[in-house]
Amino acid sequence: MKRLVCRYRSDEEGYLVAVLDCGHGLHMRHRPPFELRPWTLTPEGRASRVGTEASCVRCDRFERPAEWVEYKRSQTFDAAGLPAALGRDHGLREGVWAELRVHSGALTLSACDATEGPWVLAAPSTMNIAPGWRHRVTLGPGCSFDLVFYRAPDATPAGEH
Repeated sequence: MKRLVCRYRSDEEGYLVAVLDCGHGLHMRHRPPFELRPWTLTPEGRASRVGTEASCVRCDRFERPAEWVEYKRSQTFDAAGLPAALGRDHGLREGVWAELRVHSGALTLSACDATEGPWVLAAPSTMNIAPGWRHRVTLGPGCSFDLVFYRAPDATPAGEH
């Protein structure tokens, strides 16, 4: 998934890491001839890349940042109480990850751009949902599930899903 570069930090060994808006870090190294990123060598070069896109393989694998903290849980949903918005194209706001937890039955989670999935999740199972990832949910018979929402530990309370 494409993510925005928010800022830079150094890792434990002093290597440059881009902090992405999803919460993941991405090493940015200038190691000619294999990796050509001369802009990493100066503060001005790094500043010029803030706000640009980078590919996040951890988001592609739906890996929630380990240090992110739970801040809210939804009610348990079933076919009778499923909000219509969850069955249509929707996504989480930026800065929010969710863990979808299937308690009974099965549901189908589909990417709205149809480039991946669909995933059939049967109880008991979970799947992380990345910020901004557009998707929809279709419930099978007897399905119930809930969502647990996560944010960065230093983030202010996020709004609703």
